Amino acid sequence: MGYVAGIIDGEGAIFITHDYFIHKNPVHRLEIRIGMIHKEALDFLVKTLNVGKVVLEKSYANKRPMYRLVYQNRDDIRNVLDQIYPYLLVKKQQADIAYEFLDKALGQRGRWLSEEKKEIRKNLYIRMRELNGIAAPATTERNGKRGRSRSVRLEATV
Repeated sequence: MGYVAGIIDGEGAIFITHDYFIHKNPVHRLEIRIGMIHKEALDFLVKTLNVGKVVLEKSYANKRPMYRLVYQNRDDIRNVLDQIYPYLLVKKQQADIAYEFLDKALGQRGRWLSEEKKEIRKNLYIRMRELNGIAAPATTERNGKRGRSRSVRLEATV
């Protein structure tokens, strides 16, 4: 299991995404993502962890293809974290935030989030961004015109 954790430490990412929808709850997604050009290594991860599926991400002419293994399901993420957590070195803090997100910030489909849960999600999202070396957004105001009904990614504005 140490080898699996090493691959995630070196080639993987544990992160939270954020989408803003007008008149709806903000959507936060927890993901574990590993991308490599060596499909065999990702197949080994799937076999060892007993969860996941390897997909072809990119394939350009005269370039080697890129394969990706993504965990988005909360049960799969918890399963993976439970198996690799003791062996993580680099991404242990991200795993701590991921556990906190799973324990405190999950919503229920079709239900409005309380202001407290929205604040918890926002804080976890910002903490994860800082750990991953992405500047924390100075504001949660979205860029662009108001009144759109489709998803808009938040951009950091300083």
